Amino acid sequence: MPNLEPWLTAIHADPVTKLPAKVDDFTQVNGVIDARVFLKNTYGYSDWAVGQNFYESEFSGKDSTTLAQYQAEIDGDRPIYQHFEMRGRVLDCGGGLARCASF
Repeated sequence: MPNLEPWLTAIHADPVTKLPAKVDDFTQVNGVIDARVFLKNTYGYSDWAVGQNFYESEFSGKDSTTLAQYQAEIDGDRPIYQHFEMRGRVLDCGGGLARCASF
């Protein structure tokens, strides 16, 4: 398992239920914790790399995302964060605009 700082291992959570999870509850891919959740009938379920490469190619080069697009992404995610209230230090990676959430 990767060597992670105690503050980070203390806040691990299941990506779906948001309930506390131990580092050992996750599998590893190339020495990195893998907390992905694959949905049937998606590239990730059968071949994650194909879908990831396509997704990244959409965002390669200069970032042309507008402030309005970022705001629309935040507004779309807001109900989720209101339902699953998080407190303290949280690292929530992902999102349609391929950025780390910062709200």
